[in-house]
Amino acid sequence: MSKYSRSSPGGIYHEDAILIKTEPVVVSTKDLQLNLVKYQFNLLCNLVKDNIDIEGPIDIIKNWSIYSLSGDILLNDYKWSNPVNISGLDEGMYVIKIMDRNNFEYLFKFVKI
Repeated sequence: MSKYSRSSPGGIYHEDAILIKTEPVVVSTKDLQLNLVKYQFNLLCNLVKDNIDIEGPIDIIKNWSIYSLSGDILLNDYKWSNPVNISGLDEGMYVIKIMDRNNFEYLFKFVKI
């Protein structure tokens, strides 16, 4: 028998606590169920000098960001246009994150030389 008292008319005694009976709830509706497509993006070269190019349906990119390995955002924008100039970045390793219009994220590592 539980040391907890019955506080709800629908409660059932349990060894650890009271279990409450609940009715199942619909979490999503038909209007919210979308046929989401995950697209294919490719980084054309992961050794980059001044410009970075992405291959794929760049018109559906919602936003993108370039991060240092410590997680700092160094560059970001809402529209991708090939090529993106990264000549202002120091030599080193970076991560680019792309988000498409379906909110899928794509991550690529690249080295600025």
